[in-house]
Amino acid sequence: MTEAALQAIGMSAGYHGVAAVSDIDLEVHAGEVVALLGPNGAGKTTTIRACAGQIGLLGGHVRLNGSERPGPLFKRIRGGMGLLTESRCVFMGLTVRENLRLGRGPMDDALAHFPELERRLDVRAGLISGGEQQMLALARILAARPNVLIADELSLGLAPLIVRRLLDALTAAAVDGAAVLIVEQQTRLALESAQRAYVLRRGKMALSGPVAELRAQSAAVAELYL
Repeated sequence: MTEAALQAIGMSAGYHGVAAVSDIDLEVHAGEVVALLGPNGAGKTTTIRACAGQIGLLGGHVRLNGSERPGPLFKRIRGGMGLLTESRCVFMGLTVRENLRLGRGPMDDALAHFPELERRLDVRAGLISGGEQQMLALARILAARPNVLIADELSLGLAPLIVRRLLDALTAAAVDGAAVLIVEQQTRLALESAQRAYVLRRGKMALSGPVAELRAQSAAVAELYL
């Protein structure tokens, strides 16, 4: 297998000098979707914030596109990383059209991913539905053709049909060569889209492997959630 596009090696991270996750090893290669799973409070969001450069490390290191020093979040974005946070990543006071123009890719490319946004172009983002807001945020990221894409809890509060559309778009990005890391509370949906998965518990990596292997260990995965 080629070198990982995103790799965490012995990574520890947290807040105010206190580690929320420790000794995390994970990697995502170009062309694959990897799911990061675990119960609430397991450290999933902290892990991806550290991988994305939103928070500093307390130990270990993160390698991005071969760089041992990928820098803070804004440098990683400029270098080709895309980040979809659990909050809606849109400017609520701007129209859908204006939000797309602020992206790093062509607006036509963004609309190609979610054509239903075209009829909402002149509506303020704060007035469209939560599902449309998440489509808008992801469309803007995908139009820039990121080589690494990290998505945190994209299904939060959304209808299953919308979630399926979002996951299909992430899968398509992987087919186009992106390395995709998703954090998802709905384990079944995540495992349907991913090739490999990691399961966190209490800030530590508890299980990892190909999706088929984790499905075979369904009892062990369920126990980690209880």
